[in-house]
Amino acid sequence: MGMRFIDLTVIAVYLIGMILLGLKLGKSNNSTEDYFLAGRSMPFFPVGLSVIATMVSAASFISGPGGSYIEGFRYFMINSNLPFVLFIAVGIFLPFLYNLKVTSCYEYIGKRFNAAVRILCAISFLMTSIILVSTMIYGPALILYSLTGWDMKYIIGVAIVVVMFYTLMGGIRAVIWSDAIQMIILWLGIFFCFMISLDQTGLGFMEAMDAARSCGKFNALDFSLDLKLNNGFWVSMIGVGLMHLQYFTCDQSQVQRLFTSKSMLTLKKSMLLSGILVNIQFGLFMIIGLLLFVGNSGVVFTDPNAIFIDFISENIPTGIYGLILSAIFAATMSSVDSLLNSMSTVFVTDIYNPYLKGKSIRTKATDLQVSYAITIFLSIFIFLFTYYVVNGSTTSLITMIGEYCSYLTGAILGVFLLAMFTRRCNHVGAVVGFVLGVVSTFLVARFTDINWGWYNVVGVVMCFIPGYLVSLLFPSSSEQIAAIDEYTYMGMRKKMKAEGRLKEEGVYIIPGYLDKYAYILLGVFIVQLVLLFYVS
Repeated sequence: MGMRFIDLTVIAVYLIGMILLGLKLGKSNNSTEDYFLAGRSMPFFPVGLSVIATMVSAASFISGPGGSYIEGFRYFMINSNLPFVLFIAVGIFLPFLYNLKVTSCYEYIGKRFNAAVRILCAISFLMTSIILVSTMIYGPALILYSLTGWDMKYIIGVAIVVVMFYTLMGGIRAVIWSDAIQMIILWLGIFFCFMISLDQTGLGFMEAMDAARSCGKFNALDFSLDLKLNNGFWVSMIGVGLMHLQYFTCDQSQVQRLFTSKSMLTLKKSMLLSGILVNIQFGLFMIIGLLLFVGNSGVVFTDPNAIFIDFISENIPTGIYGLILSAIFAATMSSVDSLLNSMSTVFVTDIYNPYLKGKSIRTKATDLQVSYAITIFLSIFIFLFTYYVVNGSTTSLITMIGEYCSYLTGAILGVFLLAMFTRRCNHVGAVVGFVLGVVSTFLVARFTDINWGWYNVVGVVMCFIPGYLVSLLFPSSSEQIAAIDEYTYMGMRKKMKAEGRLKEEGVYIIPGYLDKYAYILLGVFIVQLVLLFYVS
């Protein structure tokens, strides 16, 4: 089935609408505080939807049903840790970072250690973000290429230009509001995919699920200690859980939107909303995959990315076809816009302002102008990386993201853990720990065949333990340790208790104190585990 005029019109209206939204919201940006943090004034609902939207890229839309088709509900395990991760983030990490009132989470690393560690983490973020963005752009480009035969470089180029334009014009405010709108479009796409895939089976919903169950597609939990096991319980909870913890606490693309919250109450409401909805949505991707499995009588696919693409091309009627493609673009753009904005924020805040400003050729350039320039430069680089590196891959897009990013995520999380939870760790230990974490992860990936989720454990452990021990060998003075005390978890708690700052608007603002928002997230995680036990 080829692209028809009405489908192209639906996609064009969507893309033009995103550009107009960026132009409208961009009028509110009068400073870098507005452009990067929306004046710290955003309400919880769009922020919460934006958090989900950033996670749910086209990789999820394509590889989610494809992964479920092949592995059944075991593929759900890759996201099963999320409510528990958010419970930890809401209770400990995010209140700590929010109280610092920084623009970038790597700005905190600079305050706690020094410039070298700050730049190291910032560059690592930029590297992982380029991998993420390129993979996310490749998803819808692959679909359009498969359906139309259009040249991949034009498809990739148009997608990047549209995202770049409304991100440039609107800043983080446009990113968050466009993400909220894109989530609605995405849910419409999911609804139609669910209905059409169910109709394709020729069965009722429960009959189709019984057919999938009889083929073992509901066997989600595997407690084997085999380190090679894909999507096993332990690697999902520990290994992938550490990757998600890094993503929600040490990754600027997620932390920045939470910094836009107007209060701690708003932040916690946003995280609760995303914690409840994100796995409901991913579960729907799983169900669509099972319906496709039943509808296709279990036909074997060698490329998991092709399963959902074939379904779209062969079964979606005109009009709805354009809407679903718009939903896939929405899933992509909601992730890419966030990363582009965050990358420009990190460059300006963590690299340009502290170390390059005043030394550049154009010394009168404003921070916003530099941000615009770096966004354009990154967009061009992402186009080249997507077309020449990612293009042609047959690996599941979600697996590709997790595997490649895990080379760095464990070490980055290790540095943050050293910064927050130790007083004696210094910049020497942090740098040595980071390097050992990355090198150890690379060697494990190169010379063993353990599941990629364990790379995160290797990175954290080989960063934290050697980093702390090296700091003991090259100790800081007692004055230096005292100076950084307020930038540690225990130091901040001690200071806030002394000042009597425990609660605002009925929620704890002090890290480590749990309230109903954290407990509800923990409850969601427990209920989810019970359901997985029940269906397995």
